[in-house]
Order: sequence, then C-alpha cells, then structure tokens
Amino acid sequence: VNDIEVDYGASVGRTVLAQLTSFWRISNLPVRESGFQQCRITLLQHINAGGRIPGWIINIKIPESLEPLELAMNKFRRDDEFDKVEVNSMTKIMKNGNQEVYSAEELALVDRGIKSFEAFKSLIDSNQYKVIYADDPFVAVKTAHVDNESVVSGQISATMDCELESCAAWEFLKMNREQLKRHKARRGIKKYEKIINNHCKLYMNSRDLGVVGFRPRDFRNKMVWRQIDERKLVLVCEDTNELDAE
Repeated sequence: VNDIEVDYGASVGRTVLAQLTSFWRISNLPVRESGFQQCRITLLQHINAGGRIPGWIINIKIPESLEPLELAMNKFRRDDEFDKVEVNSMTKIMKNGNQEVYSAEELALVDRGIKSFEAFKSLIDSNQYKVIYADDPFVAVKTAHVDNESVVSGQISATMDCELESCAAWEFLKMNREQLKRHKARRGIKKYEKIINNHCKLYMNSRDLGVVGFRPRDFRNKMVWRQIDERKLVLVCEDTNELDAE
C-alpha cells in the first residue's frame, strides 16, 4: 500500500491540534430466512477538539463526525430487496387467507369495517362529497368535511398494476423500509407496531402536522385483514386503546 497525500491548495493559516480516538466493532448477524446476510456496526468516537466549544456547535458537528457510518450504510443498502422479500412473504400468506383462523373480536372488527365502508359509500353516492382532482388520471379522490370541525371523511380510488394480495401486503407492512423513510419525510415522529398474528396487528403513528399552532397527532389502531373471496380482500383499521400503556 502506497502512502497518499491530498492537498487542495487552500491556505489554512494557524491550526489547533485536535485529538480523535475511534473504535469500530463489526459482527455478523444470523442469516435471515430470506438468505440475506447482515452485519451490525457500532462506531465509538472520542474527540478533543481543543479550546472551549459551545454546546450548540457540538450538536451540529457530532452528526457530521459520524458520517463514515452513514456512508457505509448507504454503500451497501438493499432496501428495495428487503421490502420485496417481506411483501412476497406476506402475499403468499394472503393468497392462503382461507387458512387463517380469526377470533370473534377480529371478525367483529372486520364486520364493523365493512358496514362503515357501505355507509361512507352511501354518503358518496348522495353527492355530499367534494371531488378533488389528482395529478394521476388513474386516481380519484373525494372528501367531505364541515368547516372548523375535526372530522373528515375521504375516499381514494386507484388502479394498481399488481394483484390484490400484493397491494394489501404492502399496506399491511407498515414498518417496511420505504414506508419508514416516507414517514420521516412527512414529519413523522414515531411509529410502532405490535404483531398479534399473520392477519392482525396493533399500530401507532405519531405525526407533526407541520402547521403552526397545531400539536402533533397520535393515531393508535388495530389492523385486521381478511380474504372475502378469490376476488376480494378487506383491510380494516380501527381505533384501539390496547396501545395506551405503550
């Protein structure tokens, strides 16, 4: 290995000697069922920047000093592959949905969801909804809201280029990597899910509305999917207090 020196020709003037000690611990994780191999990296740094450094500067510069770990993650990131494996796995389960065993409570939740859908559909058919034009010609959006009230109803219809189980699997997998990134980009604060079984989960979503004067909203739901027949599957999301202790 040859010694390498890089000089961009900039004049740095007088410098302050700083000290840096770093430690990387890298270990393999168990191979996943999908065959993917992952490793866990822990980076520990101890820096003496020299002089008296205000706390607000430290808060800005510390993330920059940890950039090597982020660069390594981005180099080997396989988000699309991991998400695809998870969606395919859930799709197979949904295609065999007639083998799922539901509790009376889960069946009741699905029944309430279907009745609510029919009630909303009747409201739409009565022309009490406002049509919002979407940019995509394959998407139709309708909404109903009384000004200054907190309740709003909406319907979005779209044509998807996939089978119904793949579409439902994508929506049910709230914690896949792409959805986590979208959650953060859309002012998400926290996401959490508790898996009950293949067809039921508890899900919490906290989000900053991004509007001055409005506090963040916290949604806590129970989600259940059920195959109705070979051409129809429903996914119901309903408020729950089962996450109040979380």
